[in-house]
Amino acid sequence: MKERKYHTDQMVTMTPGRARAMAKGRCEVMRLLPVAYGNYQYRIRSVMDGHERVAAENELDQAETGVCNKAVASAARLFEGSAQFHRLARLDRYPSI
Repeated sequence: MKERKYHTDQMVTMTPGRARAMAKGRCEVMRLLPVAYGNYQYRIRSVMDGHERVAAENELDQAETGVCNKAVASAARLFEGSAQFHRLARLDRYPSI
């Protein structure tokens, strides 16, 4: 089997299939999970809402970013519970996430 594309603490973009009722968005890889149905599995956390879910490798893409992935993930964790973060996210003034 080929090597994994992603590693922990990496930022990815989730593009859910038809069966998922969630919007496309940026996520952080939290854990590497075993293979299921011929695909590597990952535990990911949404940067915008903090929800964690399991995603197959074929549902993920490399996140395009001009800054360090770890710095963006750390900033998101720092502000994710604050009212300011949610207000900025609603106003689309948080472009780096």
